[in-house]
Amino acid sequence: MKTIILGGGLSGLSAAWYLHKAHPLEEISLFEKAPRLGGWIESNSSTPPFFFEKGPRTLSRARSPNLLQLIEELGLSSHIVPSSPAAARRFLLHKGKLRSIASFWPVIAFSAVREFFLPAASQDDESIHHFATRRFGSTMASLFFDPMTLGVYAGDAKKLSIRSSFPSLWQWEKKGSSLVKALWNAPKGPSGLFTLHGGLERLITELNNQLPIYIKTNCAVELIEPTGVRTSTGFFAADRIISALPAHEISRLTAIPFHLPYRSVWVVQMGLTGKHLPKKGFGYLVPSQEGEKLLGMVWDSEIFSGDTHTRVTAMVGDSANNREEASLIATNALKNHLQVRADPEFFSCTLAQQAIPQFELGHHARLQAFQERCSALFPSLFLTGNYFSGASLEAAVHRSRYLFS
Repeated sequence: MKTIILGGGLSGLSAAWYLHKAHPLEEISLFEKAPRLGGWIESNSSTPPFFFEKGPRTLSRARSPNLLQLIEELGLSSHIVPSSPAAARRFLLHKGKLRSIASFWPVIAFSAVREFFLPAASQDDESIHHFATRRFGSTMASLFFDPMTLGVYAGDAKKLSIRSSFPSLWQWEKKGSSLVKALWNAPKGPSGLFTLHGGLERLITELNNQLPIYIKTNCAVELIEPTGVRTSTGFFAADRIISALPAHEISRLTAIPFHLPYRSVWVVQMGLTGKHLPKKGFGYLVPSQEGEKLLGMVWDSEIFSGDTHTRVTAMVGDSANNREEASLIATNALKNHLQVRADPEFFSCTLAQQAIPQFELGHHARLQAFQERCSALFPSLFLTGNYFSGASLEAAVHRSRYLFS
């Protein structure tokens, strides 16, 4: 049996890994249109001492069971690097000043007590903002749920679906439970964050090295046919096709409409010799009510111990019109929010084009209808990717593993 996998990011590569485990003798080919594998995962170590991840940089131990298992299967467990205790501290920009989330404990405590005694009233779907306001009040919705949505999806909490964007919260209420009670009673996994020595791209490198499959880069898919796929380098026959392409791409290739907008994000990375940050922690998010185009900033050099230099990554919304504007927003944040007066010695500004899917209201129903239509018209086509359960690496691995479990 011949299987073709479309897309060489983590979704496609992990699908190849689990398929090979389930069917060791199957002939598997993987096609990627870019010149490299990994998608948004890219570790840049070419400009020491300023090491940066261009894409994902940290992973939660408690929320990455499938990813940790894959790391173990690849023999990379000994290369796990745990985060420092300081990384547990998170900040918000509030009225132009940085405040730790812990400093908002009176607001949090009042909202938690209020939520604990509220009856469940789960709806089929509603916006994150509406859900948060109903359960916790408008202050919590604006002060915490809004920046959390910006930090994860770079999206609008008033447009995105709670059911699809944060399914655990929706499911807890659906079961008739207080969210505070459910969170308190939820199984507690290992705490902290982690990465891999040498960067997360090591995960991609090991999958590439260990998978006994045919991999072809610089190969764009042009058409899916009943007996295979037509690409920029020719036709390839297949008994089964696994798509790990973005939603708009597989929609185009199948001619099946599927509404799923994506957001782009400017990623601005800055490095300075020596220690310059006035605080220790993971970084900070910026609520919409602050009126800034900056979504947040990660303090890369503070997340893991032992760094003697300053490295930060600013995320700027796609409302910034160009690279110059995004760069100015990031450097101004460094000066105004963190009081860092020195100019960066390393500077990089990249647009992550259509990087983050936006699970707007009704996404669950639209996705289900799209899957059913694909199954009816293309019975040999299987779907995976970040439009199922989120853009996290854990979600990508979980979905790909699910296909062959």
